[in-house]
Amino acid sequence: MDFKNLYALLNIKPTASQSDIAKAMRQAAQQQTITLDDLKLCKQYLLNEEERTKYDERLFAAHPELLAPPPEPKPEPEPEPEPEKAEEAKSLAPAKTKQGNKKLYLILAAVAAAIALIAGTVAYFKHFKPIAEAKEAVRDLLKDPDSAKFYDVEKVVNTHAKKVSICGQVNAKATAGGYAGKKMFLYSTETKRALIIPATKPKELIEEFSYSSLYKAACLNVDPEKINADMATYKDTLEKLVSLQRQRLNASSDEEQERLDKAIATTKAKSEEEWEKITIFTDSDDD
Repeated sequence: MDFKNLYALLNIKPTASQSDIAKAMRQAAQQQTITLDDLKLCKQYLLNEEERTKYDERLFAAHPELLAPPPEPKPEPEPEPEPEKAEEAKSLAPAKTKQGNKKLYLILAAVAAAIALIAGTVAYFKHFKPIAEAKEAVRDLLKDPDSAKFYDVEKVVNTHAKKVSICGQVNAKATAGGYAGKKMFLYSTETKRALIIPATKPKELIEEFSYSSLYKAACLNVDPEKINADMATYKDTLEKLVSLQRQRLNASSDEEQERLDKAIATTKAKSEEEWEKITIFTDSDDD
């Protein structure tokens, strides 16, 4: 069919009911304001709910302005107040405005105070609370907790392992009563455990590696995978050194012994360089 606005032909709104449509069709037929073909179209598309829904979709797509709400009537102007009441209203207006402003300022002040309180609470829980917990955990490891003095305490994030630690130094009294000297410490916010690094180099290599790897990952933001890779490289070099030393014991000629001695010296120096990359202790830390 040729698409037409059948509602306009019947002089009704698209929201008209079925009975209103039928009534409009009878009036249009009686007044002969609509052709017989258009009347058939109205009956086919407007009196059948399913067909009307399809027709409306096409109509509103072609004429979206039909969906727009009618313009709102302009409000009638309010009558002007009598002279005496007008003067009274003018005199009361500044007072009401001042009261309203004062109330608004009080509300804004309360909101600002609440925001500051919330911000302070968030800052405490994010920064100061973990530090306080770390200090308490470190004190639990000391012989004289009350004598503890803390230095350079800070929160450190390992960007590789996504772990947060509290690191710093602590000095406390020893058994004899004097202060033992500053020692590094670390605290894991995940496990809630603290570790104090000894001031002297541990005698056992595995113990030295444990302290070093934990401190470097927690407090120096070193990738744990790099620490493990460095340790694996050092292990390979040590195995090579042991193999060379065994070959040296079984060497049958002076020439072979000399060659192996040079290889052993080179490999040993390499192993020492590799270990320096791993450990946080120095030779001066020895007993």
